[in-house]
Amino acid sequence: MTSSETSDETRTRPDASVVDRRPAGGRVWGGLGRDGLEAFRSSAVVSESRGEPDPLSRRLLHESGLLKLAIPGTYGGPCLEPAEMNRALSEVAEANPSLAIVVYLHTAVVLRVATFGSPGQQAALFGGILASGDIWASAWSEPGVGADKRVVGTAVTRDAGLTFIDGRKHFCTGATLAHGALILAQEPETPSQSFWLLPASLHGLSFEPTPMDLLGMRGSGTGSLSLTSCSVTESHQFARERTVSEVMAHPQSVGLSLGAVALGIVRRVIDLAAHRAGDQLTSRSVAELTLLEGICHAQLGAVATAPPAHRETASLTAKVVNTRAAVQACARVRELLGSASFMRSHELNQLANDAQALIQMGPTNEQCLTRLASAGSRLETSRA
Repeated sequence: MTSSETSDETRTRPDASVVDRRPAGGRVWGGLGRDGLEAFRSSAVVSESRGEPDPLSRRLLHESGLLKLAIPGTYGGPCLEPAEMNRALSEVAEANPSLAIVVYLHTAVVLRVATFGSPGQQAALFGGILASGDIWASAWSEPGVGADKRVVGTAVTRDAGLTFIDGRKHFCTGATLAHGALILAQEPETPSQSFWLLPASLHGLSFEPTPMDLLGMRGSGTGSLSLTSCSVTESHQFARERTVSEVMAHPQSVGLSLGAVALGIVRRVIDLAAHRAGDQLTSRSVAELTLLEGICHAQLGAVATAPPAHRETASLTAKVVNTRAAVQACARVRELLGSASFMRSHELNQLANDAQALIQMGPTNEQCLTRLASAGSRLETSRA
């Protein structure tokens, strides 16, 4: 047996120092701390068994400061750089992927409001988050349509100076936790669509209290909301001078990426392997898993350093690459753990389902690839 073969059979555990996780500088995410991580992990266990968010979820999110990551300093928020927001998402996802996805989508709304919202909308939304821990959701998808934003049945009606919205939204992440939602609706007698920033207190708007019975991200409170003759005013309309695609893509264009949530899942899977794989965890297995983690870090690093014109492309790429890496890591560790991982209660199974669910969450990987293909076509045209 050669020395390289001997090394390959050496039992070892992943070394956290292999990948540099230090922040790049500037305003940084302070971290959850050991107690915070344990609280989020315990919450994940409760959510998995209940099939819905742990009742303590709102308090955890508010007290951790995760809901205010993107609030501008002028309103009393930390206004972290997107790279630091991604770092926070990864840390939360390592303990509780479901709540990480809630934080991601909530932060996406905050980023949009910070850029496109009116002063009144900004003051109301940011004030509610800072004072009470309000959680905001996005409501695009509809029953029978899925993630296709081009087909919207939720309709705006204007009559005698009054404006109403009617419709139903599906797969709304964070619905059972939310205090309001950013809604996409169809304008009357025109192909145009419009956004509406609607608090849950509006008459005619209701979040269904029971979440959807999901296989992955079971603690994300994903559910439905209904709008029945929901009376709105022009003050609720959002970003009316902007295109739908511009508003939709804004979080990715500034560098927020779901690839950060995938990285957190990869880290947790590696921890499981280190503590439970025993003799099956060879240096070769460690190298393979560390490589997947390194790939995820590299993708998020590329997002952080991309010039503004290419940041959206980098963010979408990180989402596709990192979610696939998370699925691959789960599959590899399942092989290492053997029959033990086939117990329904094993944490690895939930992480695998969470990783798979992340592929389907908006923008879905298919949507990311379509947008990347379009960006590639535009680049080739500019070079010609």
